[in-house]
Amino acid sequence: DFVLAEGAIVAGAVTHYLTGAPISNVWVDIYDLAGERLNYTWTEADGTYYLSGLPSGTFAVRTDTYPLNYVDEWYNGTAVTGDDIPDGATPLVLAAGSTETNIDFTLLEGEAFEGYVTNALGGPLSNVLVDTYMADGTLVDYGITDTSGYYALNGLPSGLYRIRTYTPYANLADEWFDDVLVAGLGIPGDAIALPMISGLTHSNINFALDPGASIAGTVYGPGDVPLTNVNLDVYTSDDEWQTGGSTSTGGFYVVDSLPGGAFYLRTYSPGLNLVDEWYNDVIALGNTRGSSATLIELAKDRGVELPSDTEEGLYELLF
Repeated sequence: DFVLAEGAIVAGAVTHYLTGAPISNVWVDIYDLAGERLNYTWTEADGTYYLSGLPSGTFAVRTDTYPLNYVDEWYNGTAVTGDDIPDGATPLVLAAGSTETNIDFTLLEGEAFEGYVTNALGGPLSNVLVDTYMADGTLVDYGITDTSGYYALNGLPSGLYRIRTYTPYANLADEWFDDVLVAGLGIPGDAIALPMISGLTHSNINFALDPGASIAGTVYGPGDVPLTNVNLDVYTSDDEWQTGGSTSTGGFYVVDSLPGGAFYLRTYSPGLNLVDEWYNDVIALGNTRGSSATLIELAKDRGVELPSDTEEGLYELLF
């Protein structure tokens, strides 16, 4: 058997901030305060929406205008930046049978970035993520390139933004705009800050990505037995984490998509009762790098300065 409680209702309208014109085909989402989306609907031709059958509790409501170029908002008037519910979002307290009307949104046209991502020879690169960040490192939005290498990012609020590519599986050297290699997790000081004002589109925010360098090798355990599922972490010369990988069957690993530069490499094997090391044969104690760890020099565009007996594009290391 089921005994169903009467639901709550949330209703309102979405309109243009300057003209008051209704905006149709806008998604309106309702979330619990843990960030779980519970229900959604979309606006009609007159801009109105209606959400029913909602449980009792405290919730937050937002718009999602993709692919329209508007700045999305949380109710009441707080711009959407990232995935988290901001402190400025006004909570709605719903009870069984209650109706909350006039939960309205007035949206400004957003700002937009567009451009192309190619390889070093000018060939288009598809399925490349293009990420937009605020100055404090908050990821605001992302786009994906199509088969022609084109991407567009719409609906951004006014502010300063920095943009980068993300190609985790393509072995390309990612970049910040304009032509600044990605090294570590932070935003480098020479990444260009692009100012945006309402309704503006920045075109030709293009990227031409060089091939990435790779580090490969094998991890052995006691008795020279190859080890699987051991993590490999790559750090910049400033001790910032860059990227990582793990060993497969036979203990073999490849860490690629690295830019030119100097890097440190270490193993990380939690739960395996093994003594982790920095390359080359330096015991890893906690998160502090051993002072005698070997710095690995990778050359931009041609992968790495290689020993003569290794495959081109790889720096081969054994642990």
